[in-house]
Amino acid sequence: MQQAVNATRMQLFTFRRRLGVAVRGHKLLKDKQDELVKIFLEKAREAHQLRQELEQELAEASHYQKMAALSADPVTTSGALMLTNTQLNLEYTQQSIFGVTSPSFQLGEAAQVDVTYPYGFVGTSGNLDQSLTRLAEAFPGLLRLTALEKAVDRLAAEVERTRRRVNALEQIMIPQLEANVRYIEMKLDEMERANIVRLMKVNEQREAKS
Repeated sequence: MQQAVNATRMQLFTFRRRLGVAVRGHKLLKDKQDELVKIFLEKAREAHQLRQELEQELAEASHYQKMAALSADPVTTSGALMLTNTQLNLEYTQQSIFGVTSPSFQLGEAAQVDVTYPYGFVGTSGNLDQSLTRLAEAFPGLLRLTALEKAVDRLAAEVERTRRRVNALEQIMIPQLEANVRYIEMKLDEMERANIVRLMKVNEQREAKS
């Protein structure tokens, strides 16, 4: 539906300027959307592959833990799992991707990835050692997966927001501004033709009187 606008040259200039800004903004947002989708897909594929690898590692750790529970006293095994002498220094930072902040986790220099066994070897199974070793090896990957999946979630939300803005410009704002420009141009043309006709009639009347 055509909005009621004043058909003046000042309004025509204003709407043309707004239309130019909207077209440029649409292009920038479309480029941003395309780049966000590209990065989103890369991160999603990376997260999917890493999750599959970690699931395999954790499945092996779970297998060894079950074997340890079967081959040793359950109370001793549970007690051994409650012990720890490992301290982790976890560093948290944020990264920005086209204005989208995503977390990044890093193990500090003092953190030990190699597992140490805080329990005695008497009464425990070697399967328990294997389970803890695989869990320690998987831990950095779990941190990486956590950051990746959070980045994927935030990128997906930003892609959706950008898509809505692109659609609003493409389907509502730009067509409306174009319609207003055409309407004012048409009205100004009509006014100009009417003025020409009026001047011609005035000239005819003057010639008839002379």
